[in-house]
Amino acid sequence: MPLRTSCCWWNGLPSPERRCWPTSSTTGVRPTSRRPAARLNPRLVYHEFLAKNVGVRRARGAYVLTTNCDVMLGRHVLRRLESRTLAPGVVYRAPRWDLVATIDLERLDWACLENPANLARPPKTLRPPYFRGSAGDFIALDRATFHTLGGFNEIYRAARFGIDANFLIHARSSGIAIEDIGGPVYHVDHGGSYQTVRTQYAGHEADAPYGDERWSYNDVVYRNRPGWGLAAAPERPLGARRVYLDFSWEAVPPLVDLAAVLPVARESAAGDPTRLRS
Repeated sequence: MPLRTSCCWWNGLPSPERRCWPTSSTTGVRPTSRRPAARLNPRLVYHEFLAKNVGVRRARGAYVLTTNCDVMLGRHVLRRLESRTLAPGVVYRAPRWDLVATIDLERLDWACLENPANLARPPKTLRPPYFRGSAGDFIALDRATFHTLGGFNEIYRAARFGIDANFLIHARSSGIAIEDIGGPVYHVDHGGSYQTVRTQYAGHEADAPYGDERWSYNDVVYRNRPGWGLAAAPERPLGARRVYLDFSWEAVPPLVDLAAVLPVARESAAGDPTRLRS
């Protein structure tokens, strides 16, 4: 299966988040250019979806899968990708199954990943119509449709929590189908991940390093500017497979471009698509 992987980072985290897949290229964002985006919420540890937009914008394949360095694809997912049976105009999702932090990361194999005794919590299932739940760990879509949607939300930058679910709301309200690919991906619990620290911020959610999870990501869509993903940012090569991007304040969109949408009907008994009105 022809495959091109790209590792895009912006305020990267220490290990194990940096246990990256072998990559065809690495794209980083210059430290000085992180500050404008970070000023909306200086508590954010890193800007996951801005970095993913950099990768989506520069992807060359017919299909693009956005995931994270600490996620391992399950066997069914790999078989599905290898079969080349994904349809254009469909967002594919996979549930994330969390494994205990004590698992030996250096000796992971299929037996370890698929052993129910290694689950940190009951396995997740995805429910239509949005198939939400740790969506940032697996969103696959044909490149043309990804570009038509304009990538992930770059307008609201005060949180990274909910940006993945907001993309699904955005896709669904744009008439794009969403499906479960049919198998899980795996993630090992580690310090700093949302599941392990969320209870620490109960009652003071605005202090969380992933942003305040109470923002209305289920109720708004967005219109990124044409230059989303730092499309026109100057690239500075640092070797054969490493590139740094620079940008100025002009590359940072204002917080005035959100288009509010209110759901007026959820899935009907007949399975009709959710209808939204502006």
